Amino acid sequence: MKRAERIYQKNIWKIMAIIVVFMTSCIAISFKAHAEVKAYDPIIVQGYNWMYLSDSDIADMPLQVLCYGKNEIYAQHGRKFASQELQDYFNSQYWYYGTVEPGDFSESMLNEYELANVKLLAKREKELGGYKLDVAGYSYQPVKDYIDKTKNKMFGGVTYESTDALSGIPYKVSVSKGYLALRSDPEYNDSNEKGQLYTGDKVFLQQGTDTQYWYVYAPKYQDYGYVNKDYLVKDSNASNTSTSSYNFPVIYKTVKVDKGYLALRSEKSFNSGNEKGELYTGDVVEVRDSSDPTYWLVYSSKYNDTGYVNMNYLH
Repeated sequence: MKRAERIYQKNIWKIMAIIVVFMTSCIAISFKAHAEVKAYDPIIVQGYNWMYLSDSDIADMPLQVLCYGKNEIYAQHGRKFASQELQDYFNSQYWYYGTVEPGDFSESMLNEYELANVKLLAKREKELGGYKLDVAGYSYQPVKDYIDKTKNKMFGGVTYESTDALSGIPYKVSVSKGYLALRSDPEYNDSNEKGQLYTGDKVFLQQGTDTQYWYVYAPKYQDYGYVNKDYLVKDSNASNTSTSSYNFPVIYKTVKVDKGYLALRSEKSFNSGNEKGELYTGDVVEVRDSSDPTYWLVYSSKYNDTGYVNMNYLH
């Protein structure tokens, strides 16, 4: 009996040793995965909320990247995820702040560009067989590799590099009086005017090869057109989006209110005394801090100032 007892005790210690080794390995893998993600923070698809992606834009996306890119658009609106793989990934991104439970999330929170881009990414993912989440042994490396490979990739005609002419960084309108016409053709003509841009309005350069008229995207009208480049100035207050600082991507949101305006405030509270500006539907702001569940710190080129806004009215 004593010999049997010694063998039993010996086997127990072996089993406990195996359990300890297994748990240590799991923890190590978890830390490795976290470190792997934390090493890079860029978003997968730039311009997801102000331009329509095309089939050619996503043709080279691997299956995992398509899945992550689609869910990244949801994550930008604070959605949480039932998938541990996705939740761990987005938790590691500096811009992410999960506030909406999966069951409470609605696609009504997305603007028209985001809705179209989600559908396009989902369609392509389905065509490739669909990505299976939370399968043992998954890695974030394919996502990292794709982001590293496409740092200067063109999405919808915008190249993300540091040159002025084709940078994709924002420009501001600057006119001494009147307005800058947004036109359907690169020429001055009474019949081709499609919008009026005033000092402080933001546009995004799409093509700058013409010596006089640049092709831009105007969030104010959610439309593209030509403008006289002499009345555009680079938005020096916007974050640098050059390749050298690509680990800190600029996140832009568009104001959308059913009526009235969205107040730009000096503090994180609703108070008539802290209002410092009025933002209307179509105005674009740059997110500087999204850690608060309600009031985000943003930069407004309209006022050349930062302030807090209710994030529920940003899309």
